[in-house]
Formats: sequence, C-alpha cells, structure tokens
Amino acid sequence: PPTQEEVVKVIDTATGKVKLLIQLMRWSGMAIGDSIFREKNKLEGNLIRGNRRKTDERFRVRIPQWLADALPSFTDDINWKSPVHYWEKQLRQVFKDAGVNMKPHHFRHFRITELLSSGVRVEDVALMVGTSPQEIRKTYQHWIRETEDRLDEQQKKEFLSQGLDENGNQVIQ
Repeated sequence: PPTQEEVVKVIDTATGKVKLLIQLMRWSGMAIGDSIFREKNKLEGNLIRGNRRKTDERFRVRIPQWLADALPSFTDDINWKSPVHYWEKQLRQVFKDAGVNMKPHHFRHFRITELLSSGVRVEDVALMVGTSPQEIRKTYQHWIRETEDRLDEQQKKEFLSQGLDENGNQVIQ
C-alpha cells in the first residue's frame, strides 16, 4: 500500500470532484467502481451501505461526517454513465501531478492496512469493505495486529518452555 505521506500528497494535489472521490476511497476502502455512488449504495448520515460491484458482497462503512456532508455535491452532478475508466484517467493524472507511483486501488489497500494495523478485527474489516475474512487474512496477513500479538506471545512461551527468558536469552542463576 502507499505510505501516509504519499496519500496526503495525492489528496493535496487533487481538486474538485476528483479530490472528493479520492477522499471517499481513502476513508472508506471502497474500490473506484464502488466509490462512484450507484443507486445500490445508500448514504445514511455518515454511514454507507451497499454491495460491491465486483462481487456483490455487502459492505457497511462509516466515513468522516465532513466527507458525508460534501458527497451530495459529488453525486448530484456525476454523470452516471461515465465509465470507471474515465475516473481512473482523472486519478492517474493526479498521481502523475503529485509525483506518486500509485493506482486507484491502492487507496483500498491503504485503508484496509490502516484498519488492521490499528487493531480492528479481521471480520469487522471484511464487513466494512465487502470482502471475506479469508481474503483479508490471505492478502493482509502481515498487517493483522491480533495475529502479530498472538505470535509474539506464542514465541515468548516457547522460549520460556526451553528455560530461556521471554526474549530467548539464557537465564543466569
């Protein structure tokens, strides 16, 4: 996924509706095709409910209120017939202008890794972004904090069972 600095640089470079789309993708983890609000997606306050375009899996995600308040200006004017590649082209131009090597889908990866590394449960992230827990585990295993913490505890126990301290050092008596 991109770094926080790269995401900020892209956001700072973007303007208008493209900036709103980028913010939506950044905060929701939605793919570009899902971010372009379709009739299936419902905005209730700052909660978005819908189905993924690619898999038809349900998603449910909260976005910042300021972004939810700004979305009607994006969705009211959007040309619903604009293909996804139109918006991809707009985003790629922003990436180029920002000097960042990114693709639109990287916002999804960024948000998912951000959630996982902050300790949000895999099952909850899966529900937020509309994918299976198995897919999250397969793709993002190294970002799942609960797994990292569990593995650390197991390794400490293993050291202790061998008569070492929890860091694997010889215990001097």
